[in-house]
Amino acid sequence: MVVILSREDGEGSQASSSEVLRSAQDDVLSEILNALDMPRSGLLRWLDHNTRFCIRHGGERRYGEWLRLYEQCRAALEENHAR
Repeated sequence: MVVILSREDGEGSQASSSEVLRSAQDDVLSEILNALDMPRSGLLRWLDHNTRFCIRHGGERRYGEWLRLYEQCRAALEENHAR
C-alpha cells in the first residue's frame, strides 16, 4: 500500500504504509513520554538504568524487545529535544 502525503503547496509525496505506521508510533511514543511529566534528564537516566539491567540479566536474547523500546524512547526524546 502507498499513501500520498499532501503538502500545503499542493505537491504530494509517496510514503509506504510502514513509514506512515512508524511515524504514527513515534508520535504516540512521544505523547506517552510527555505524559510521564518527568524531566528529560530523569527519563534518560531511567532508560539507561533499565537498559543496563536488561544487558546484565540476559541481554538481547532475553530482553531484545525491551532494549529496542528503550532505544526508540531515547530517539523520541532526542527528536523532541531538537525541536
